[in-house]
Amino acid sequence: MSITVNLKRITNLPGKYDRKVELSFRGFTHKTKILQCENIAIFNEHFRWPHYGKIIRDEVLSISVYNCSKMFSHRLLGKLVISLQHVVTAGRLVLRERLTDAHYSLTDVYVELDVRYHPVQGAAGGWESADFLSVEDADE
Repeated sequence: MSITVNLKRITNLPGKYDRKVELSFRGFTHKTKILQCENIAIFNEHFRWPHYGKIIRDEVLSISVYNCSKMFSHRLLGKLVISLQHVVTAGRLVLRERLTDAHYSLTDVYVELDVRYHPVQGAAGGWESADFLSVEDADE
């Protein structure tokens, strides 16, 4: 089992700074390379978290976007927290969402990404009776 994320791009970024993104899942963090850009940052980077253990239905993926500075500390532009419940059931989630700032207000910055869930090979997944259609026998 694994989770893969394709971070496509971030738009409506303020100012002209170096940008960096951190993606976290279950305490493990992946970081992008630092890009020099203005209002659009095109990353097209792939990240993968192998997953062992219980189903991740109640887990979240956290994305943080930073302005980078060589002299000062990095400034958080916004954050996006995604529940992975839909990803587990559908297998894929394509998003274009706004970030929230430190006060949980929506910002004008959008992040575009593609999240995929890869179950164990050969696993059938969870089945419920509502997933099956009842078929009436035509001979009766």
